Amino acid sequence: MQFYKTISPWYNQIFPFNPQQLNFVLSYIDNPKISITDIGCASGELALKLSSKGHNVTGIDSDREMIQQAERKTLALKLDSEFITANMLDTKTLFRPNSIDIIICFGNTLAHLKNLKEISNFFSQCHHILKKGGKILLQVVNYDNIIENRKESLPSIESKEVIFHRNYKFEKGSPLIRFHTQLIIKKNNHIIENEIPLFPIQSTDFKKISKETSFREPVFFGNFKKEAWSKNTMPTVVVCEK
Repeated sequence: MQFYKTISPWYNQIFPFNPQQLNFVLSYIDNPKISITDIGCASGELALKLSSKGHNVTGIDSDREMIQQAERKTLALKLDSEFITANMLDTKTLFRPNSIDIIICFGNTLAHLKNLKEISNFFSQCHHILKKGGKILLQVVNYDNIIENRKESLPSIESKEVIFHRNYKFEKGSPLIRFHTQLIIKKNNHIIENEIPLFPIQSTDFKKISKETSFREPVFFGNFKKEAWSKNTMPTVVVCEK
């Protein structure tokens, strides 16, 4: 995906590894070795942390450069993680039925699907490959908040080398939001601008699709600490069990 290809050299500065994500996933693991699929794994930071704990982890991302970064880290750490360049709507073709314990889909990955039909398709594929009692762990921006308050920006992210500005553009008559970003490279003030459409999936959509695809009632959190979700929390973290 061109959007991420242009920022991939700085991705880990913009979105550094979040230990709370690891702790959140671990809270749903009660066996020493399980099968985990990380969809939208980016450069593989979370997948590799889980692999280092003995789990069988496969990371999927549509951006080849991100996958190459993850593969290099795997070799350096001498881990057995597998990373695949693939579209998230091809998930069903990559795994056997009833073979995965946990599917992770963090980093607002789900919002890159175009509509509710595609999201429902993704959920159906996840249901197909998950074991009975298996779970999807999801995280997106809280679009209930974004839509209701017509928020036009998210807080900028700054590291030692870059500044990352994030803005939304609402188009009349369109269900999609234009996500516009500006990455500033501090050492030379070089600016990289990108824009991509996102589908703002909301809490009612999660409930509807979970029911349609035979998942249990989804559980919502306001962050990876499992604090209460509301329309004012910034992330929406969702757990759906088969």
